[in-house]
Amino acid sequence: SSNLNQNGSGSCITIGADDMTLDCSNFIMEGDGSQSSYGIKAIGRTNVTIRNCRITHFTNAVLFQATNNSRLENNSASLSLDGFSFNSSINNKIAGNSAYGSSISGFFIDSSSNNILANNFAYNNVVDGFRIYYSSVNNTFENNSAYNNSNNGFSIGYLSNNATLANNLAYDNVNGFSTYGSDYITFTNNSAFNNSNYGFNIYSNFNNLANNSAY
Repeated sequence: SSNLNQNGSGSCITIGADDMTLDCSNFIMEGDGSQSSYGIKAIGRTNVTIRNCRITHFTNAVLFQATNNSRLENNSASLSLDGFSFNSSINNKIAGNSAYGSSISGFFIDSSSNNILANNFAYNNVVDGFRIYYSSVNNTFENNSAYNNSNNGFSIGYLSNNATLANNLAYDNVNGFSTYGSDYITFTNNSAFNNSNYGFNIYSNFNNLANNSAY
C-alpha cells in the first residue's frame, strides 16, 4: 500500500459495491483542489465502512450520496471545500473523525436523516464546523467538538426537525450552536464558551434545553 494522488476532477476511490470495508491504514489521499473532485465517493451504496483514511485537497474528502447504513471511522479530511458530505443518506454512523481547514464546512449534511455523529472534531473551517443544511431530520450529535470555525460550531438549517445534541463542545467560534427554521431540537449537557457572538443562537420553536452552559 502507498499514498494516492488525484489530479483534476473525479474520484480517487469510488466505492462500487455494497457490504465493503475500506481501511486505508493511515495512508494519504491527496488531490489538487480541482472542482468536482472527491477523495472517496459512495453513491447508492449500503453497508459500507471507511476507516483510517487521511484525505486532503478535494471538493469533498468523502461524499456519501444516497448511501445508507454505513460507517465512517477515524478518518481525517483537510483543506477541502467540505470535509465529509452527506446527501440523501440515512442511518449512518460517523465516529472519531476530524475535519479541518475546509473552505465551507467540516461536516455537511443535506436531506439526510437518522444519522449519528459521535466523537468527531471540526476546527479551523471557514464557515461551520458541523452543518445541517436542509431537510434532515432525527440526526444525533454526541460528544463532538467544534472550535475555531469562522461562523458556527454547530448549525441546524431549515426543516431539520428533531435533532438531538448532547455532550458537545463549541468554543472559539462566532456562534457555538445555531438553529434556523428547525423545530423540536433537544440540547442536553452541551457547553459553549468563548464564542464571539452567541453561545446558543436559537431561531426555532418547541425546543428542549437542559443542563447546557454558555460563558
